[in-house]
Amino acid sequence: MDENSGLVLYDGNGASASTPPSATRRLPSSLPTYLRFVIGEGAGVYEVQTARPIIIGRNTSSQSVDVDLTPFEAAENGVSRQHLKIEIFGDRLMVKDLNSVNGSRLNGATMTPQHVYQLQQGDELKVGRIKMRVYFVYN
Repeated sequence: MDENSGLVLYDGNGASASTPPSATRRLPSSLPTYLRFVIGEGAGVYEVQTARPIIIGRNTSSQSVDVDLTPFEAAENGVSRQHLKIEIFGDRLMVKDLNSVNGSRLNGATMTPQHVYQLQQGDELKVGRIKMRVYFVYN
């Protein structure tokens, strides 16, 4: 566990860096088909398939992201072009900050860039100064 944030850190393979598996919350045996991102107090909603990595940030003329926060004044709110990445590691969904300039928070705790953290149903992500809630959607 990251002593400064209270978050469980994982190595690049999704294994806990310091916490035994029995102490971590686990996802259901079947992963969600989609993730639903609710921006702010319902200002916007995105649903993205979990079959491939999900990038959260700002679209530009040269690159696109899966969850584009541009309509929510992303640049003014400190969102990097490629801010966060969410992907599957084994039977878990993991999230990591991609060295963003203004940082990220998971349930209020600061995320260390390039470290992976387990994502849970209903977690709150703060991307720059934009808050969003993550929900699992099963088919």
